[in-house]
This record gives sequence, structure tokens and C-alpha cells, in this order.
Amino acid sequence: MHRPLAIVLSLCVVALGVAPARADILLSPFAGLSFTDGESKGTYGASLGIGSLITLEADVSRVNLGELQTPAFDLDVTTTTYMGTVLVRPPFGSVQPYGVAGVGLIRLAGRFALPFEGSLGDATKSKLGYTLGGGLMLFFSPNLGLRGDVRYIRPFGDLRVRDLVAIPTTGDVPSGQLDITRATVGLTLKF
Repeated sequence: MHRPLAIVLSLCVVALGVAPARADILLSPFAGLSFTDGESKGTYGASLGIGSLITLEADVSRVNLGELQTPAFDLDVTTTTYMGTVLVRPPFGSVQPYGVAGVGLIRLAGRFALPFEGSLGDATKSKLGYTLGGGLMLFFSPNLGLRGDVRYIRPFGDLRVRDLVAIPTTGDVPSGQLDITRATVGLTLKF
């Protein structure tokens, strides 16, 4: 008795047609501003995601924080973030708002240089961190869109530029805890 019912239900499912699962691949190069310790600095990067309603994304960005000067050397300081995120968005329509959260690595790097002599070497400090944010994707065609994004990026624990060098410095580099608010705009290619 159960077998005929199972056959009938199976035929109904096949007749109605099951929608195939599909996932979008999103490639988004971006540029914008990062705000930290009351200062704004230029930032750039890219993200690559795969998914639909829930998209898994890899995001890499870099910001040049500025230069520190000491009596003996100069230090050019950058921050690079490598984040793995989960992006939640409606996978249909030309306007797609989204929220994003993730964890990854925040790498603070400094390049030491002597005036008139050139580069001496590098110093780095890395910490695990997290990101929270959101944005909006506007698609002009099925495969091309514009993406606006705001993210808050913060290390777990304390990460400061002074962790790279223990002597007094001057310069235009943020002196406080490395908390970054990043606002970017970029193209989105959907495959």
C-alpha cells in the first residue's frame, strides 16, 4: 500500500520539476577609506565569494597608515586584513542589501628605512580579529554591479602601531588601539 503512494509522489515531484541548486561567484575589487583613531586613510582590496542566500567570502584589504620618524630611522606602516566572512543577501533582484560577519588575521607591518640609505628590513605583528558590517549591491545587468560596503574591523586583544617599535616616535600614524571602520565602493562581477 505504501509503495504505490511513494511512486505517485515521486512522479509528482518529477512532473512539477525541481529547481536546480545554483550558486553565484562574486568577485569585487574595491577602494575607499579606512577610519582609525580619528584619521582617514585610503584603502583598497578585493573579495571573492561563492553562494546564494548565504555566501562564503574571502576578503583581503590593505591600508597605508603613514610614516613614523625617529632620530635614527623612518618606519612606513601598513595594515593588511585577511578575513573569511559569511555574507547573507537575497540572491535575486537588481538591489541586494546584505549583512556580513567573519573572522581572520589582521597584520600590522612596518618597513624600516634609513634616511639617504634605503630599506633596512621589516617588522610585523599579527592578531586574530573579526569584522561586522553590511552594504548594498546594485546590479545593472545579470553579471555586473556596483557594491557599497561598510565594515568594522577589530583585533581580538590589543594591537597598536607602537608594538612594532619600542622607542619614541613622531609621525602621522594612529597611536591608539587598531580599530578600523572601512567604507568602500567597487564593481561586482557575478558568474
